Amino acid sequence: MIASIRPRTPWLAAVLLASLAIAAHADDKPAVSQLDPAWQRLTKSNSRFLDKDQQVLLDDLSFATAAAEVCPGFVVDKAAFKNGFVGFDSPRYQKLEPEKKRLWEFTLMTNFGAGTALYVAEALLHPDDACAYAESKRGDTGPGRFWTKPPTAAATQ
Repeated sequence: MIASIRPRTPWLAAVLLASLAIAAHADDKPAVSQLDPAWQRLTKSNSRFLDKDQQVLLDDLSFATAAAEVCPGFVVDKAAFKNGFVGFDSPRYQKLEPEKKRLWEFTLMTNFGAGTALYVAEALLHPDDACAYAESKRGDTGPGRFWTKPPTAAATQ
């Protein structure tokens, strides 16, 4: 009887390992989709007080910050980052009363933090994919405009 189990042991081990791997990847999907309600809530909040261009700007700032936290080789350009926030100074904002400006600024910074945290959470779940995606966003537009330029090969030698 024992002899008949032995030939099956490697097969059983392989099946067990495969099912563990499938279960591990299946667990990844619900974790990411569990973030969807938070993303939806953030999007709804942003749409209440920011125009479309400002929503994109806030998203780029959050993504750039998260990538710099998680991915090697990404560094926030402090001057560009500070300049990015100038894009929120609109005529609509300027017309607000001082107390409403404070509330607007508080909401902006809260949503910036929430967006950054959500991007970090997703990147920590899938760091290789997240960092590869961030690499594709380098450049003078989008979130890439908020990172320092990577050193060139000639400059590092």
